[in-house]
Amino acid sequence: MTVAYRWTCKFCGTANAPASSCAKCNFPVEATAVEFEMANASGSTAVVYEKRESDRRAKEEWRALPIWKKVVFGISMGLVFIVVGIIKYSWLILSMFFGWGVALAGVAAIWIASVAFSARK
Repeated sequence: MTVAYRWTCKFCGTANAPASSCAKCNFPVEATAVEFEMANASGSTAVVYEKRESDRRAKEEWRALPIWKKVVFGISMGLVFIVVGIIKYSWLILSMFFGWGVALAGVAAIWIASVAFSARK
């Protein structure tokens, strides 16, 4: 993407004429914050282009898959999320049932006590 205005490179600070990348370091004008951090951490703008190429290849590979594989993948990921959710919240479900059990036991104890005391009269 070429911009139609003068701009300053986020990576090296060089003032640039309208272009798609920096004339000094080749950092892209439309780079994201994540790409900027990657370039900053490595000290090179090459990682940005490597990451973009990797993302492009991954998208092409996904698009090339037959539809049935995409459906199977979607269903399996849904099942993974369901199982993880069950495992994560099982303590909550168990504590809820435990709480209901304690409440029912309390109600039963009160009922038994009231029957026992009413039979005493």
